[in-house]
Amino acid sequence: DEDEHSELMQHISTSLVLGMRAYRSHGRVQEAGCTALAELAGDDDNTAAFVGTALVCAGAVRAVVEAMTGHMGDVAVQEKGCKAIANFPHNTDTADDITGAGGVITVMATMSAHVRHLGLQAAGCWALQWLCRNHAAEVGEGGIIVVVEAMKAHPLDADLQFEGCVVLAMLAANANNLTTIAGIRVVVVAMTAHIRHSGVQQFGCMVLAQFSDPFANVDESHTIAIAGAGGIGVVVLAAMTAHTWDLVVQENG
Repeated sequence: DEDEHSELMQHISTSLVLGMRAYRSHGRVQEAGCTALAELAGDDDNTAAFVGTALVCAGAVRAVVEAMTGHMGDVAVQEKGCKAIANFPHNTDTADDITGAGGVITVMATMSAHVRHLGLQAAGCWALQWLCRNHAAEVGEGGIIVVVEAMKAHPLDADLQFEGCVVLAMLAANANNLTTIAGIRVVVVAMTAHIRHSGVQQFGCMVLAQFSDPFANVDESHTIAIAGAGGIGVVVLAAMTAHTWDLVVQENG
């Protein structure tokens, strides 16, 4: 029964939140609470729309953000917190609660503070992908900056490069971000270094496709900088050649 499931979800979430708030200063309690909420929200059986409402009503979303802001130097709390945000149901109630609690700024702050921690950067990119669905404007330029730094710090990790390209592709859909995105050579570098990774090529092409728009707000100096990194045409042609049967790469290339 949906009502019973919702009530159970809220009861469990409330219990976890009460525990987290009773021991705000205890990092391991906060880590465990974020982990539990991440698993609860990410359970395949808990994907119904009412789950997000139950989590919001229980204060779970704000509890995660509070744990992160209260333990900014604790990498474990930050990583688990980002994973929890990424796992929360994709609906307006949850997204609004995250942004209202300062979740967007918190995710970007922790990515900036712990740029060398691969696991946290990956979790941060997952969280930003989630937030871009409903609040891309709030993520905006700040999100671009932290994702670019993450990609620069971990150039050999194909999965991180892929997750970063996904965020940048989502933000590239907003013309207001193109001036900043135009200066991003990391996409060209990622596509060149991970030519066999279809995800990197797919979303890299989506970002670079914006430059084919004659009305795009692209500064010439940024275009020159990208040309110096290998050039859009060269990497896109290489992607299309290496992934002949990939419709996403072919369409965006």
